[in-house]
Amino acid sequence: MSDSPIIAFTSISGANVFATYANLPPSSRIVFVNQTSGKPFDGGGIDASGGASVTMPLPAGMPAGAYYLKAQDSTGAYLAQSVVFYVDAATGPTSA
Repeated sequence: MSDSPIIAFTSISGANVFATYANLPPSSRIVFVNQTSGKPFDGGGIDASGGASVTMPLPAGMPAGAYYLKAQDSTGAYLAQSVVFYVDAATGPTSA
């Protein structure tokens, strides 16, 4: 039995979100998801596989609100998600 995929929010500094992930299959993607709508934010995300620490710049034009990071496979199916963090458009991102 293989280990389950994980993605863990670490912190926010300036316009960057820091996270770690593990056990992601090849061709996975990590995206920002708006907690209210449940929809990924267009223009942000990275390709990922295996495990690593990552710095993800907040996409330009990202509105204020609550977000989480979602890991998905090459078909867009859910693999894992992080805790929620908050982005304040006026003053920059903040963490919960």
